[in-house]
Amino acid sequence: MICFRSLLLALLLPLLSSPLQAWDPDDETFDPSIDSVIADGATRIGDPSPVYREGISERGFTHVGFSKSPEGKVTVQLSFIVPPDPQKQFFAALFLSPEEATRLAGLFRKGSGISGEVAIPNLFEMGNWMVSWDGKANLRVTNDHAESGGAFLLSIPAAKKLAGALEHSVAASAK
Repeated sequence: MICFRSLLLALLLPLLSSPLQAWDPDDETFDPSIDSVIADGATRIGDPSPVYREGISERGFTHVGFSKSPEGKVTVQLSFIVPPDPQKQFFAALFLSPEEATRLAGLFRKGSGISGEVAIPNLFEMGNWMVSWDGKANLRVTNDHAESGGAFLLSIPAAKKLAGALEHSVAASAK
């Protein structure tokens, strides 16, 4: 029995000290070395930023990645994965050029300094995207697409972390 306890402790100790336990929704620094975190009772890919869909109190998460075509064209994808209600998952995404991803990261870092609504060019026809400051505590990222539209709310720390994720994907895609 002692051998089993030692084995169990040896397996559990690395998990207890891993980044899985360290995710903080108010952290504003993106860490590309994190493969996944546990948040709200589930595993989330990477080091996500928390996001809310306007009118929904349940927290969602972001994911940023990139792809390269055989010709070398890079697309940066920013995904909002949020529940519209407790029984369903909701997903909306922006597909950006590296230049537009860098520009969006700059807007996220600007935070409350954003004036009015700023258009975000999307590479695919998935509605019009805009970013603005709500005048209180959040950046609003809105989309007018009929099936996946809505307003997504990011706190200032979440927006800064998301800016870091976008910047990391742009840098990684250039390698």
